[in-house]
Amino acid sequence: RQLTLAIFVAVACATSAVQAAPEAILKPRSNKSQPLTLNQTGCDAVEDAMSVVVTDKGKELAHENFCSVDGRAKAKVVTDKHTRTYVFLEYGENRGPNATTTYLAAFQLAPELIEIVRIPISWPTGPTQRFTYKYNIENDQSGGLQISLHGTDMVGSDCCVPTEKTQTIEIDGAK
Repeated sequence: RQLTLAIFVAVACATSAVQAAPEAILKPRSNKSQPLTLNQTGCDAVEDAMSVVVTDKGKELAHENFCSVDGRAKAKVVTDKHTRTYVFLEYGENRGPNATTTYLAAFQLAPELIEIVRIPISWPTGPTQRFTYKYNIENDQSGGLQISLHGTDMVGSDCCVPTEKTQTIEIDGAK
């Protein structure tokens, strides 16, 4: 009976030491109960007005308002080996046939979100052509993060396609 109690206490202590990681939630800024006008959003269209809200166990830690074409975006929270937390936000700007440029923005989580880098990851290179980077976010050797970019769609005008198809961007590696 004492062994069972000791195992239960050990498991309970280990479980309580595990902390939930912050998460990023994307929300439209306009809704039926609080509709926004175009002038209130700063966006090209009301449906482009969005917020990324960073929460931990349901408590809001920070948020950032932004615009993204047709209200489409992706967000991810990543913590480096130095326990610094970042929010990566993928969103689009500009409307029209093949006119959208997609960006990846990295924000450091502090009392507010601080944008530290913004990278174009897909853009038009001609009337129907695009250049696109696929990317990975991973730990680097110093314990910080790095973004590895790999060009995929390499068509269109030479003016608009980068000469380096692979790039690495370090995010705050030094402690």
